[in-house]
Amino acid sequence: MTARQICRLAMGILSQTEEESEELMEFSPGWLTILCAESLGTENRIRRQRGEPVLNAPPLIGKADMDKELGYSEELCRIALAYGMAAFYYADDDNDYRAADYRARYVNALQEAEKAGFENIEDVYGEG
Repeated sequence: MTARQICRLAMGILSQTEEESEELMEFSPGWLTILCAESLGTENRIRRQRGEPVLNAPPLIGKADMDKELGYSEELCRIALAYGMAAFYYADDDNDYRAADYRARYVNALQEAEKAGFENIEDVYGEG
């Protein structure tokens, strides 16, 4: 998914369009960069589970990068990152209740993705 697509999903949560949210779009690259950094560990666990190479660093997103693919898994983008962006949007609107609600949804979505990404650990000591 692209950064713009994730932002549009989050704006849909607020019942807004991109055109109605020009001010939010100014801050969106920075907020999404933070969310990508926070969720890098989860993304890499998903990649290991799939046998894909891990990322060394999260993407740094600027205004010119909004229509580029992030390279993160679809399930992380469509759910967790969209909820995280909605939390930032609500915080910008001074709606602390909804900001906290969507931040919790974001964290929960990361945890759900982590459950799917648990790796088997080899018992090298033979204890069981």
